[in-house]
Amino acid sequence: MKLKHILGLILLITFNTISAQVKEVGTFYVWADQKVAITGEDVWVDGLVNHLGKNLKSITIRLIDRNGDAKSEVDVTPQSNSFSGFLNIPETLASDYYFLDCFSKGMPSSSRLQPIMVINPRLAPLSNCPPSNYTANSTSTATIKINTSKEEYGPRAAVRINLDLPTALEQVTVSAIRYDMLAAKMDSLASQFSLSFNHNSNGSLENEGQLITVTAISNGAPLKNVKLIAALKGSKAVVGTSTTNEEGIAKFILPLTYDTRTLVISTLIETKQRISFTVGKTGEEKQLIQFACLELNENMRDAIESRMLNSRVSNRFFGSRLKTFEITERDTSDFYGKADAVFQLDDYVRFPNMEEVISEIIPQVRVRKNKDESILQVLNSPYKTFFEDQGLVLLDGVPVKNTLALLESDPLLIKSIEVVSKKYLQGNADFNGIVHFKSYRGDMANFKPNLNDAPFQFNGIQESASFQNADHAKLKDRLPDMRNLLWRETNISQEQIKAGLKYFTSDVEGSYKIIVRGINANKELVIGEKMITVVAQ
Repeated sequence: MKLKHILGLILLITFNTISAQVKEVGTFYVWADQKVAITGEDVWVDGLVNHLGKNLKSITIRLIDRNGDAKSEVDVTPQSNSFSGFLNIPETLASDYYFLDCFSKGMPSSSRLQPIMVINPRLAPLSNCPPSNYTANSTSTATIKINTSKEEYGPRAAVRINLDLPTALEQVTVSAIRYDMLAAKMDSLASQFSLSFNHNSNGSLENEGQLITVTAISNGAPLKNVKLIAALKGSKAVVGTSTTNEEGIAKFILPLTYDTRTLVISTLIETKQRISFTVGKTGEEKQLIQFACLELNENMRDAIESRMLNSRVSNRFFGSRLKTFEITERDTSDFYGKADAVFQLDDYVRFPNMEEVISEIIPQVRVRKNKDESILQVLNSPYKTFFEDQGLVLLDGVPVKNTLALLESDPLLIKSIEVVSKKYLQGNADFNGIVHFKSYRGDMANFKPNLNDAPFQFNGIQESASFQNADHAKLKDRLPDMRNLLWRETNISQEQIKAGLKYFTSDVEGSYKIIVRGINANKELVIGEKMITVVAQ
């Protein structure tokens, strides 16, 4: 082969490799129509991702401070190339500007940040901030025209909207927000602010389930080549196993979970060695954000106090009623599937201790004592013999190594016992059968954890949620309606647009902005805005 052909082939391979890497990088756009929030409120967030060849299981939306540290975080499931959800603004945040950011684990990306003003009536803003440099944001030339029947409305009045779209748009979102001097200030700042936050891969792509990264440290050094087990506490047993590498890092893949549960990390085999575990994303980047200090003055008092009052009244009278969750049917079985034997203890005579329960009721399990230790041996049904070593013992999905304490626990707190009477393979570990004790409340029946059990709060994927719009034509009560976010609706169909849209104003007088967004054929965001006024009539 000639030299020029060889060089051409090398260049072609190099170009294709670079092109493939470029295609791997995604760009996230994330925004909230409400750019002003009071601590304790929920902020509804939408986003768009331009990516190629990625089947994203989840997208992480987070609220970060000017140091790049996450203050609130949630994982959501994308729909096509868009996503939405809500973030709670923690009560502990100081008054300041914070920033919406997002990424997907396993995919290098950049995220266009959006600033949000957060006001905490108990914590004043910072006094010293680094200097800020702004670059004007680019805006789309094509806009959506919003037509309303009039410019002024009374409280609790129906606002009818007709949209004039520049072209056929997808994923149309409409909202109506309170627009005061604080919102106007944020619009002005956001129009000058343009910053992308770069993310590396942040671990591995979640193409099988939720990826959890655990770092194990013992005596100040990484815990190397040790098998760990991760379990979610609750009525449904979710267990994963992994082995630490030379840096003490282990990765677990757990099925997608949609509720907040307790994640328990421990060694697969009990050890007296003290171990500390940390759970987090690998390679999480931090980046200092240069932005103006939040300066509150006396002229803002009325607007701040009004928003605070509106937020408290809305939470008091509506609370969780402002959200509607789309709960779909999901697999509720334990990780081991259908057990070989299930014993509902209420169907039997209640015995004073767990050892008698096992010996009298459960033929597939036996207790063997050795000095001060006790183990549970499980019957290996295919061979009609008991395993010599203890099987995996679970209490509400959490591994139990102190079998003696379990045998001495109160059996009246246990609802059922399930047994898998054969060898079970899970990840890089194999178990000599499984014995799963389930309490009535799924709270481990006050059982004390193992020596090296490390509990963490595990936030599952946020259920698909939508904002509950008020329909005052149907409401019979006279509860005060003082919402700062009046209306929010996503994925509006072309049929709805043709028929016309409608929402209701609240009890609060003032200015309100209607915002419409959609995605055109070039995957670009197109926006339209219109102001209306609510006055007493």
